[in-house]
Amino acid sequence: MGLRTLGELEQIPLVSSAVIVKHAFTQSQPEIARNFIKAMIEAQAFVMSPMKTSAVLQVLTKRLNITDPTVADDTLQDVLRRMNKKPYPSAEGVRNVQRFMQARNPKVGQVKVQDLIDDSIVRELDKSGFIDRVYAEYAVK
Repeated sequence: MGLRTLGELEQIPLVSSAVIVKHAFTQSQPEIARNFIKAMIEAQAFVMSPMKTSAVLQVLTKRLNITDPTVADDTLQDVLRRMNKKPYPSAEGVRNVQRFMQARNPKVGQVKVQDLIDDSIVRELDKSGFIDRVYAEYAVK
């Protein structure tokens, strides 16, 4: 198509998909928060599953209006390269977002990143074996 690569953004750690809620919510509604994270992990396992590739490609082509099967496959491979099986929040990714946002609002730089991240639900699901079981069910290696 004559397009040129200007940079590989996947090399820059960013928070591209995160669940953001108030601390009070996770305290008052822990089951909702836990079940939501479990559903997101299962959805990600579905997308990563070799058994579900055709269904995932069908959704990609329909929702992104992709007509070329090669483009759809390239898109899926790009998504798969960026996915982490265990969705622990990335402090480095949050710091990069903070750095970008700080240009607009200097107060953002005063926030301690470690105060924003709570990986307790993911840690609990990982320790219990839930994450590994879900990926095994979907034959994700």
